[in-house]
Amino acid sequence: WLSLGFNVANVDDQSSSILSKIMIHGGRKGDNDDDEEWCSIVVHSTEEFAIRNSGVYGASSTAARVGGAATDASMENSLVEEMMAALGEVPGIPSTSSNNNSGDCSSSNIFNYGPALHRWGNAFPKGEPLREDIAFVPSSRIAFCGDYVASPERVRFGSFESALLSGTFAGEKISKYYNES
Repeated sequence: WLSLGFNVANVDDQSSSILSKIMIHGGRKGDNDDDEEWCSIVVHSTEEFAIRNSGVYGASSTAARVGGAATDASMENSLVEEMMAALGEVPGIPSTSSNNNSGDCSSSNIFNYGPALHRWGNAFPKGEPLREDIAFVPSSRIAFCGDYVASPERVRFGSFESALLSGTFAGEKISKYYNES
């Protein structure tokens, strides 16, 4: 996986009606060239696929763990298998036993963790983000941050990057405010 030569790949509509993006992150567990490599692969569904399957959250998702959302384990396994099969159809993607029609993905022994299904409620945001100029209100001693807040970096609204950057900018604004006071 690491030898594919990309960290993020958008999957076009012609290649898949199920997947929109493949993300690969990895490295070595230590500093030596002999150390074992690790790799994390995240596949994002299309908005249409997510909408069609909106009642399935994933047993380990925040919606299920914190919000108490019920999820159907058989539907969850079915969706994981469908997404893994779609991954196997993307040209140039390495083969795994779970995308070779060999059975239940959840029992595959080639993964140290996963595959796991997680639903992110704001993956396909609607509307406009909270403007950066009103995200910090020192008179009320409040700062807003999250994937719904705009940042000067102009990253995609609703992304992990926008959440991370808005938190960083909120911290910087608070620090600057108190250093100038």
